[in-house]
Amino acid sequence: DVNMLVPNKAQLGGDVTDVRVEELVKGRRSKSITRFPRTINVSPGETSPSWTTAYGRGIVSAVVGEKSTFAIQPKDSFGNDRLAEQGTDIFAVYIYQDGSLPVMKGNVHRENDGSYTVEYVPEMSGFHTIAVVQAVSTEKQAITTGFNTKARGGTFAISLGNLSTPPIPWDADEYSLEQALDSSMGSISTFHVEKKMHGLFNFKYIISFETLLGDVPN
Repeated sequence: DVNMLVPNKAQLGGDVTDVRVEELVKGRRSKSITRFPRTINVSPGETSPSWTTAYGRGIVSAVVGEKSTFAIQPKDSFGNDRLAEQGTDIFAVYIYQDGSLPVMKGNVHRENDGSYTVEYVPEMSGFHTIAVVQAVSTEKQAITTGFNTKARGGTFAISLGNLSTPPIPWDADEYSLEQALDSSMGSISTFHVEKKMHGLFNFKYIISFETLLGDVPN
């Protein structure tokens, strides 16, 4: 219900003038619909590299030969901490002395509360740069067989640098290809494989590098 409007007649001219206001339909207060109001749980959004923070002694000072640690707290784009039951993120930490190589890589592992602990052991004194990076998308590559007749057979292998899988049957299923990749290249990533038909005689394997940051050579 709304209070009655009040006209201002100060500037109104004429011998017999008036402005009247009347209520035609009385308003009614709002009412909640059935089963409302109710309480909902709002979860944090996807992890944002711009809002995620790192903290701890290990990003301030360290001692040569001694283990240094610090923490990474994933946050969404509104600054909310990601929850332990939400999906994992892929972080990598690189520590290097200015102007020198090789780069040292920190050991990152996830804690039960959803944060990540980073450990590293510096080997040289002096100023160091610590870079913390997060993968926002993972590499995917496609492998397609190239048969042009029904006469198909044999095996193939997959190589990456000096790593290579054992022989893989030409019509291997997803699980077999995943096993071959995990057994030969598990030191660099875990893998997910999706198999699809490609034309009449061939297969296409979509390979996802699920825990590897950066671009992967074909």
